[in-house]
Amino acid sequence: MIELLSVMAWPSDEVARNQFTASVMSENLARLQSLEEPLPDAATNWIETIEFVEDHEECFSTSGFVENWFLEVGGFRSVARAGGLENLEAIIAGCEKGWLSTGLILALVRRMDEHHPDLVGGASVSKALHIVETVEVPLTIRNKRDLQKAWKAYKPVAHFCAALFDRVIRSAADPGADAPDDDPLNDMMSFLGEADAYLNFGTSFIPARTESTLLDPGEVWDIPHDAIIIPTALVPAPLSGELLAAAQSYKAPVPSN
Repeated sequence: MIELLSVMAWPSDEVARNQFTASVMSENLARLQSLEEPLPDAATNWIETIEFVEDHEECFSTSGFVENWFLEVGGFRSVARAGGLENLEAIIAGCEKGWLSTGLILALVRRMDEHHPDLVGGASVSKALHIVETVEVPLTIRNKRDLQKAWKAYKPVAHFCAALFDRVIRSAADPGADAPDDDPLNDMMSFLGEADAYLNFGTSFIPARTESTLLDPGEVWDIPHDAIIIPTALVPAPLSGELLAAAQSYKAPVPSN
């Protein structure tokens, strides 16, 4: 989770990713060293070493593994140059609207392509931007310039953003729909399965009048090939109501001579 959060927050800034990871690992090391009881022998998986930033609950792993990870991302040097864990967490919290807006854009393009082939000009980011500007969607940006800025910044992690957006919307509609799994690893594998479906779409879909895929396979953050994921059975729903009306009302700008 820490690795995923760092990639989503700073997809193009390795130094910032390392500073955040080292800061979290430093705090975890301090907590592990303060434990009075020995760590269980079974705590050997990396996912058990991380503190979930969302709810600040600590999961455990061996102190040796945490220390190795800490050193891999620059250790105390990275921590010393970071702005403090609280400031880094505040930066991540400030990313949320950008993440959700980027995720919504990718989700809309996918839904248009899969369910609405009759839309004039086909599915496109421009059409998705128009929909978000026109229809008030909770927790997202509505200003076109800021939407374009968010899409550009988080495009390499748009598949993770889309999976996150879907979960937030399902949770808002049904608070029990995406309740955390008793096993954090299973919950992460399910999330990665949903992101993988968006990744496959984004790196294979070529919008009309373009020659490249929506997401560039050379720039996107891929899911590690050795990662264990749970394939999603979720099928994106067709657009309806205001969303569909906004898509149908979109008119491409006329090129100037």
